[in-house]
Amino acid sequence: MSGTIFLIVGLGVCGFIWLLSAQMRGLIVQALFLAAQEKFPTTDAGVVKTGAKATPLAGDAEGEAGQVQNWLRETHPQAVGHLQLARRGTLVGPVLMLVVVAVWRFGFGGAL
Repeated sequence: MSGTIFLIVGLGVCGFIWLLSAQMRGLIVQALFLAAQEKFPTTDAGVVKTGAKATPLAGDAEGEAGQVQNWLRETHPQAVGHLQLARRGTLVGPVLMLVVVAVWRFGFGGAL
C-alpha cells in the first residue's frame, strides 16, 4: 500500500513540475517575443521568435536573431533566467518520473 501511495504522489509531483515548466516556457517565450517584436518592428517575426527561444542558450546566434538575443539578455535578464529554469524543469521532469517508477518497482516491489 505504501508503494502505491509513493507512486501516485511521486508521479503527481513530477508531472506537475513538468507541466508547470512547459507552461512557463510557453508564456515566457511569448512575453520575450512580444517585447522583442516591439523593439524590432521591421524584423521578420520568425527571426524574432528564434531569437526569443534561443536567448538562454550559451552561444550567440548570428545576424538579426543575434541582435534580438543580446538585447533580450541585456534588458530582460530575470525573464531569461526564468526561461533557463523552465527549460531545466522540462528536461528533468520526465527523468524524475522514470526514477519514481524505478524506485517503486525495485524498491517497493511494485508489479507492472
